[in-house]
Amino acid sequence: MEEAADEAKKLLGIVQTAEALDTRGRVMSLRPSHPIAPFAYELAVRCSAWTRTTHAVIEDAIAEVDKDSMCLRFADPAFGSEHAMFADETLLWRFKKGKPLDARATDREAYCTRHNIRGFAKMIIECASMGHPNADGAKRYADAVIARVRELRLF
Repeated sequence: MEEAADEAKKLLGIVQTAEALDTRGRVMSLRPSHPIAPFAYELAVRCSAWTRTTHAVIEDAIAEVDKDSMCLRFADPAFGSEHAMFADETLLWRFKKGKPLDARATDREAYCTRHNIRGFAKMIIECASMGHPNADGAKRYADAVIARVRELRLF
Protein backbone atom coordinates (compact mmCIF):
# COMPACT_ATOMS: atom_id res chain seq x y z
CA MET A 1 0.00 0.00 0.00
CA GLU A 2 2.98 2.31 0.60
CA GLU A 3 3.88 2.02 -3.09
CA ALA A 4 0.34 3.08 -4.00
CA ALA A 5 0.58 6.06 -1.67
CA ASP A 6 3.83 7.17 -3.32
CA GLU A 7 2.18 6.84 -6.73
CA ALA A 8 -0.78 8.88 -5.50
CA LYS A 9 1.54 11.66 -4.40
CA LYS A 10 3.01 11.63 -7.88
CA LEU A 11 -0.48 11.60 -9.40
CA LEU A 12 -1.57 14.53 -7.29
CA GLY A 13 1.58 16.48 -8.05
CA ILE A 14 2.47 17.58 -4.55
CA VAL A 15 2.64 15.91 -1.18
CA GLN A 16 -0.48 16.24 0.98
CA THR A 17 -2.39 18.12 -1.68
CA ALA A 18 -5.27 16.81 -3.75
CA GLU A 19 -6.66 18.10 -7.03
CA ALA A 20 -10.23 18.90 -8.00
CA LEU A 21 -12.03 21.14 -10.46
CA ASP A 22 -12.73 24.74 -9.63
CA THR A 23 -15.96 26.43 -10.73
CA ARG A 24 -14.55 27.03 -14.21
CA GLY A 25 -13.58 23.39 -14.72
CA ARG A 26 -9.85 23.98 -14.18
CA VAL A 27 -7.67 21.82 -11.98
CA MET A 28 -7.01 23.39 -8.60
CA SER A 29 -5.10 22.24 -5.57
CA LEU A 30 -6.85 21.42 -2.35
CA ARG A 31 -4.90 21.97 0.82
CA PRO A 32 -5.02 19.24 3.48
CA SER A 33 -7.55 21.32 5.45
CA HIS A 34 -10.06 21.26 2.56
CA PRO A 35 -12.97 18.94 3.44
CA ILE A 36 -12.59 16.69 0.38
CA ALA A 37 -8.76 16.59 0.30
CA PRO A 38 -8.53 13.31 2.30
CA PHE A 39 -11.15 11.71 0.05
CA ALA A 40 -9.38 12.87 -3.12
CA TYR A 41 -6.04 11.60 -1.82
CA GLU A 42 -7.51 8.20 -0.86
CA LEU A 43 -9.23 7.96 -4.23
CA ALA A 44 -5.92 8.63 -6.03
CA VAL A 45 -4.18 5.95 -3.91
CA ARG A 46 -6.89 3.41 -4.73
CA CYS A 47 -6.96 4.25 -8.44
CA SER A 48 -3.21 3.90 -8.72
CA ALA A 49 -3.21 0.56 -6.92
CA TRP A 50 -6.18 -0.67 -8.96
CA THR A 51 -4.49 0.22 -12.26
CA ARG A 52 -1.20 -1.47 -11.39
CA THR A 53 -2.93 -4.56 -10.00
CA THR A 54 -5.34 -4.88 -12.91
CA HIS A 55 -2.56 -4.61 -15.47
CA ALA A 56 -0.51 -7.24 -13.64
CA VAL A 57 -3.45 -9.64 -13.39
CA ILE A 58 -4.31 -9.26 -17.07
CA GLU A 59 -0.67 -9.74 -18.12
CA ASP A 60 -0.42 -12.85 -15.91
CA ALA A 61 -3.64 -14.27 -17.36
CA ILE A 62 -2.39 -13.70 -20.90
CA ALA A 63 0.94 -15.38 -20.08
CA GLU A 64 -0.90 -18.38 -18.61
CA VAL A 65 -3.35 -18.80 -21.48
CA ASP A 66 -0.84 -18.05 -24.23
CA LYS A 67 2.13 -20.15 -23.08
CA ASP A 68 2.91 -21.67 -26.45
CA SER A 69 1.03 -19.89 -29.21
CA MET A 70 2.22 -16.30 -28.70
CA CYS A 71 -1.11 -15.06 -30.10
CA LEU A 72 -2.25 -12.83 -27.24
CA ARG A 73 -0.91 -9.48 -26.07
CA PHE A 74 -1.90 -6.91 -23.47
CA ALA A 75 -2.76 -3.58 -25.10
CA ASP A 76 -1.99 -0.82 -22.60
CA PRO A 77 -3.31 2.60 -23.66
CA ALA A 78 -0.70 4.16 -21.34
CA PHE A 79 -3.03 6.51 -19.53
CA GLY A 80 -1.03 8.58 -17.06
CA SER A 81 -1.98 10.90 -14.24
CA GLU A 82 -2.19 13.71 -16.80
CA HIS A 83 -5.12 11.80 -18.36
CA ALA A 84 -7.16 11.41 -15.14
CA MET A 85 -10.73 12.66 -14.93
CA PHE A 86 -9.91 16.04 -13.39
CA ALA A 87 -6.67 16.64 -15.31
CA ASP A 88 -6.32 19.18 -18.10
CA GLU A 89 -5.47 16.45 -20.63
CA THR A 90 -8.08 13.95 -19.47
CA LEU A 91 -8.87 11.01 -21.71
CA LEU A 92 -12.05 10.31 -19.75
CA TRP A 93 -15.49 11.86 -20.08
CA ARG A 94 -15.76 15.14 -18.21
CA PHE A 95 -18.52 16.26 -15.87
CA LYS A 96 -19.70 19.81 -15.39
CA LYS A 97 -21.89 20.79 -12.45
CA GLY A 98 -22.49 17.11 -11.73
CA LYS A 99 -23.65 16.34 -15.27
CA PRO A 100 -21.78 14.10 -17.73
CA LEU A 101 -20.70 15.68 -21.02
CA ASP A 102 -20.66 12.58 -23.24
CA ALA A 103 -22.75 12.39 -26.42
CA ARG A 104 -25.35 10.03 -24.89
CA ALA A 105 -25.84 11.91 -21.60
CA THR A 106 -29.04 13.63 -22.71
CA ASP A 107 -30.43 10.29 -23.93
CA ARG A 108 -29.84 8.73 -20.51
CA GLU A 109 -31.38 11.73 -18.76
CA ALA A 110 -34.47 11.55 -21.02
CA TYR A 111 -34.75 7.81 -20.35
CA CYS A 112 -34.82 8.45 -16.61
CA THR A 113 -37.46 11.14 -17.03
CA ARG A 114 -39.61 8.96 -19.32
CA HIS A 115 -39.48 6.03 -16.90
CA ASN A 116 -39.76 8.11 -13.73
CA ILE A 117 -36.41 6.85 -12.44
CA ARG A 118 -35.17 8.88 -9.48
CA GLY A 119 -32.62 8.93 -6.71
CA PHE A 120 -29.55 6.74 -6.74
CA ALA A 121 -30.79 4.64 -9.68
CA LYS A 122 -31.10 7.83 -11.76
CA MET A 123 -27.60 8.92 -10.80
CA ILE A 124 -26.14 5.55 -11.81
CA ILE A 125 -27.83 5.70 -15.21
CA GLU A 126 -27.08 9.35 -15.90
CA CYS A 127 -23.42 9.06 -14.84
CA ALA A 128 -22.73 5.81 -16.72
CA SER A 129 -19.86 7.38 -18.66
CA MET A 130 -17.93 8.31 -15.51
CA GLY A 131 -14.42 6.89 -15.65
CA HIS A 132 -14.80 5.69 -19.22
CA PRO A 133 -12.67 6.91 -22.13
CA ASN A 134 -13.83 9.88 -24.15
CA ALA A 135 -13.26 9.92 -27.94
CA ASP A 136 -9.53 10.67 -27.52
CA GLY A 137 -9.22 7.96 -24.88
CA ALA A 138 -11.01 5.44 -27.09
CA LYS A 139 -8.62 6.29 -29.91
CA ARG A 140 -5.71 5.73 -27.54
CA TYR A 141 -7.10 2.27 -26.72
CA ALA A 142 -7.67 1.48 -30.42
CA ASP A 143 -4.14 2.56 -31.32
CA ALA A 144 -2.72 0.32 -28.57
CA VAL A 145 -4.76 -2.66 -29.80
CA ILE A 146 -3.80 -2.07 -33.44
CA ALA A 147 -0.11 -1.84 -32.50
CA ARG A 148 -0.31 -5.20 -30.69
CA VAL A 149 -2.21 -6.82 -33.57
CA ARG A 150 0.49 -5.63 -35.96
CA GLU A 151 3.17 -7.13 -33.69
CA LEU A 152 1.35 -10.43 -34.09
CA ARG A 153 1.24 -9.87 -37.87
CA LEU A 154 -2.50 -10.41 -37.94
CA PHE A 155 -2.86 -7.56 -40.46
